[in-house]
Amino acid sequence: MERNRRRTGGEKALKKRGTGERREWLKLGKEEKEFLLKFAVLFIIPYVFIHFLSLDFLLGFIAEREASFLNALGYESKNIGQIVVSNGNPFKIIPDCSGLVMIILLFALVYATNIKEPRRTELFLLGALVLFIFNLFRLLLTILTGVWYGPVATEVTHFILWFVDAAVVLLLWAWAAGIPVRKTIQS
Repeated sequence: MERNRRRTGGEKALKKRGTGERREWLKLGKEEKEFLLKFAVLFIIPYVFIHFLSLDFLLGFIAEREASFLNALGYESKNIGQIVVSNGNPFKIIPDCSGLVMIILLFALVYATNIKEPRRTELFLLGALVLFIFNLFRLLLTILTGVWYGPVATEVTHFILWFVDAAVVLLLWAWAAGIPVRKTIQS
C-alpha cells in the first residue's frame, strides 16, 4: 500500500531538504527577534505587576456595571464588592477577567511593532477603550449564560469568549500596524 501512495509537493520538499535546511527555515531575523524580545518584556512585566496591585476599585466598578446591565435586562442583581449576584448565582470578577490582560496584550503588540508616535499611542488608547467596552459585554454574556444554564455553561462560555477576545486584540493590532488582515486570512 505504502509504495502506491503518491507524495505531495510538500512531502517531497521536506524529504529533499535536510534537517539543517529545516532549521534554517525556522531561524528568526534580527527584526523578528527584536519584536519578540520587546513583546515579551512589554507583556510579562505589566501582567505580573497587575497581580500585585490592589484592583478592588476597578473590579468593583466592573461588578457594579454588570449588575446594572443585568438589572436593566430584568434580572434581579446586585454587586457586593467585586462579586455580582444575579438570581442567587454569585460571579466573582477577578483581575484576569477585568479586561486588563487583553489591554496589556494589545499594549505589548502595539509598542513592540514599529509604529510611529503619536499614532501608536492614539491607536493603543482607542484599542484599549474598545477592549474595555467589549470586555463588559463579554462578561455580561458569560454571566447571563450562568444565570440561564448554570456553572458548567458559564465555564464553557468563558473559555470560548476568551478566544474571541484574543481575536479582537489581534485584529486591533493588525489594524494599528497596517497589516492587511483580509489578504492575510485568504493566504
